[in-house]
Amino acid sequence: MKNATLPPSSYVVLGLLAVYGPMTPYDLKKSIDGSVGYFWSFPRAQLYVEPERLKELGLLTEEREPEGRRRRTYSIAEEGRATLRLRPYHLDALNHTAISLIRTGGEEKEVEALFRRAIETAPYYYKSLHNYGLFERQRGNRAEARRLFGSAIEHNPDHASSYFCRGMLAWSGGDAAMAIDDFRQAKGLGYDVGKALRSERVSAENDARLAEFFR
Repeated sequence: MKNATLPPSSYVVLGLLAVYGPMTPYDLKKSIDGSVGYFWSFPRAQLYVEPERLKELGLLTEEREPEGRRRRTYSIAEEGRATLRLRPYHLDALNHTAISLIRTGGEEKEVEALFRRAIETAPYYYKSLHNYGLFERQRGNRAEARRLFGSAIEHNPDHASSYFCRGMLAWSGGDAAMAIDDFRQAKGLGYDVGKALRSERVSAENDARLAEFFR
């Protein structure tokens, strides 16, 4: 498999084609501008070079208009899909695209599909589980959010943010003891629980049960 020297931009192109289907370089540019482009800056002209390079490596296929502008449309090849399954950049591209859609008011079904694709590709990748948990929490699906945060912790017991977020669900659900246990886990991993509680607008500084997180 010819993936040893592929840069992150290659995996973004492969990931977008895997999710959205065939695209022209201009389509890729528009998709990136509306998604990972908010978080990642790179020369957009690269999108007119990268697909051709990936095609030469056998990771993409190309269809070209026989007349007129002779536009090129690229699709992901089976070897491209296999390459994605072996590398983490595809997962990050899916996560960043989903997060961008959340922030810009994108369709919830599309966001859900992106997270599900990421988790199906790599069920062990804790960031996908955590981000999907944040999305479900935002939608009010507390039980599912808790399950996802728990899965993220299972796959990475050092992920402090997942402990904190699971603790917040417990706190808002009235289970203070469970919440404090998770907050302690997060704090023990170096997470600033007091600052996070303030950002969540929790009236906690005067609550004796949470005093330890503000010392």
